[in-house]
Amino acid sequence: MRWSRGFVGVVILVSATGCSAGLGGGSQTADPESTKVQTTGPASEGAEVGTGDAGPANDALPSGTSLRFEAQPFALDDDGEYSATIVAPVGWDEGRFLGVAFEPPSDEDLGFFTKMSVETGCDGMCEPTDWEKRLNGPDGFLTLQTKDVDVVEQRSTKGSDGTVLITEDSFGTNVLVLRWDDSADHFFQCEADLDEDDANLAEAFTAACEASLPDWFPVG
Repeated sequence: MRWSRGFVGVVILVSATGCSAGLGGGSQTADPESTKVQTTGPASEGAEVGTGDAGPANDALPSGTSLRFEAQPFALDDDGEYSATIVAPVGWDEGRFLGVAFEPPSDEDLGFFTKMSVETGCDGMCEPTDWEKRLNGPDGFLTLQTKDVDVVEQRSTKGSDGTVLITEDSFGTNVLVLRWDDSADHFFQCEADLDEDDANLAEAFTAACEASLPDWFPVG
């Protein structure tokens, strides 16, 4: 999805969900010695993917860019039922509403449409369901995401059920990573919109979203 640049106080996001009840999960504490966030609880058991490690995202950045990523814990709702370790751009402006959104500061040499957001989603269900069937159904979120765009890549996530979807349209490139568990009532959604001049950042933002870790279902 695309939303307008610039926010004051809060960011209004067009979300696939208006539900807020959740399952809860593990807890997270920042490790001051590294960019990783140490995670406890079910999401960390045997996790090899989605570990909150900013290294792969930083390694994928093109040379000459000042952009860097670091992992931080964020609440994705007001009740604290959903949180995540997000591999987020360092120094970007942050807005919170139906999740968390990041925009580059005005003095950053990036395009108007470039931004990142992380939130929960339920595609109107907000209860445990067969998420793959729901999201790819006739009116499913992923079905709608692939309409009237060029699909550059679509593949399964590692470490959990989910999908990595990279598309292009007249505005630029969209990176979308969804993770889900059929026993959970919401899925995890990490998305980056990249202006056409910033398309070379797609690999880095894909790595950042894939490394970001929801806490209300296990990944690993």
